[in-house]
Amino acid sequence: MNKLLIPKSPRNLKPENDLVIIIGAGASVPMGIPAMKGFTKEFEKHCDYVLSKDNAKELIKYNLRYLKKVANLDRYWDLEELLLRVRELKNAENSSITKLYRKFSFRGNSMPKDKFDQKISSMAEEYSELEGELLRFIREKCIRPDIEKGMKIYSNLLKLSKNFNLRIFTTNYDPIIENVCDKLNISYADGFMPKGNTGYFTWTPQSLNSEKLNLFKLHGSITWYKDSSNGRIIKFPIDISDRKDVQSVIIYPTEYKELFKPPFNRLYFEFSKSIFNSTNCLAIGHSFRDPYMRELLFEKIKQDGYKLTIVDPIAKSIRRQKFDNSRNVVAECMKIEDWVENNLDDYFSRIFKK
Repeated sequence: MNKLLIPKSPRNLKPENDLVIIIGAGASVPMGIPAMKGFTKEFEKHCDYVLSKDNAKELIKYNLRYLKKVANLDRYWDLEELLLRVRELKNAENSSITKLYRKFSFRGNSMPKDKFDQKISSMAEEYSELEGELLRFIREKCIRPDIEKGMKIYSNLLKLSKNFNLRIFTTNYDPIIENVCDKLNISYADGFMPKGNTGYFTWTPQSLNSEKLNLFKLHGSITWYKDSSNGRIIKFPIDISDRKDVQSVIIYPTEYKELFKPPFNRLYFEFSKSIFNSTNCLAIGHSFRDPYMRELLFEKIKQDGYKLTIVDPIAKSIRRQKFDNSRNVVAECMKIEDWVENNLDDYFSRIFKK
């Protein structure tokens, strides 16, 4: 790969907040991490072949099959939709629909009402177990990415932080970007600070934007947990999901209510601010399933001079389906690793030169 042409004089550079970088699931596929639909297919195989050998977990397999049948999502059946449906059923006891049905369908302390409550409670427990198995599966797939392939895709991009302030927003749950930064000894700020010698990090939003490389994980991470006793958000490098005193901190695009809670409220605020102040956005392997991100960019590309560049093998399809074939959206239909190797230099030279 040719050496990136970096102008030596700061007077030749545009302000660095002109550019927002978005990383999606497609960028992690070369590292052995499935895309959203691939995750669901592999989880189904996991349930069919692995859980079938464990009598205690066989019910999870049947609940997954039943959910897929009644959801009737066909081509939309992917990881995010699966998480959404599972969590809806897990929380069925507290849903407004369940409460309304219970109120208007039963009178007094009738036996049918008791049986209904038992059914709902049993279903919630079963789908809570399914969610736990799914989250464990996600962690197993994400926790050990192919670091060499990760270096090939990310190293040249991340090394640019030596010369520019980079703001990278990702909806990926995996820790690949962090792993590559550690391998390259590149400091980054992700909103977490070490808690003494405990080995874990605590959510400290004041630390965001404190490094030349700033990483914002908009949908959370497999390494993020919520302490049930005090609500504190922590980052821990090893899997502690089996502990009953912590909850996983990952969301899916349609989980709007979570956007108003820490840490997501601050992360999405940073994204909104960055898009508002930018004139260019580079999206690598992102399909824009997240409606908030999509709508924000859809409005932004209406401005004259704004450029959204999408790098993905199906970039033209994404431009057509999500952005109405806007002239301000550039579709780079290439394998991500090929684009990074052959086009990243030229892209940054264009963006950061006047």
